[in-house]
Parts: sequence; C-alpha cells; structure tokens
Amino acid sequence: MEQVGFGEAAARGVRAADALPRDVVYAGFSLGVTAAQQLARTRGGARGALLVHACLPVSEFGAAWPDGVAVQVHAMEDDPFLTEDADAARALVAG
Repeated sequence: MEQVGFGEAAARGVRAADALPRDVVYAGFSLGVTAAQQLARTRGGARGALLVHACLPVSEFGAAWPDGVAVQVHAMEDDPFLTEDADAARALVAG
C-alpha cells in the first residue's frame, strides 16, 4: 500500500477480474472489499458480493445496489476493522 497507494491497489483488484466470467460472486477481505464491491456493483452479470471486514457506502459506485445481485457483509460484533464502515454495511444490507 505504501508503494502503490490505495487507488492503484483497488484498480489492480478490478483489473484482475478481467479474465473471470461475468456470472460470479465477488469476495473481498478488508482492502479487497473495494474491488469486490465495485465489481459486483458495476460489472454486468455479477451474482453477488461477499464483503468481509469492510464495506463502502452503496453510493460509492452508483445510486443503488443492482437488483438481483446478492450481498453479504461479514464481521464480528464490534469488529475493529469494520468500525468506520459499520453504518455503510448496515445500510447496504438493509437496502
């Protein structure tokens, strides 16, 4: 992260999906949630997203979560890695 930066790390995650079929579930852990959530939100054909220890607001990649794309956010109660993302995670799952 210190060498390439947050934006480049996320972009590499998105580019890594180029070789994948479109009808997959994207999974991300911590920083990897950025790419998984973006791909599930913006790449047509996504089946779902599994987000662990992080979550961005749904508005980060558009107005609403796409219909028919399942999503789960996994974290333990009072997860120190999800503290600042907890409200976004609750809103995403509730919506």
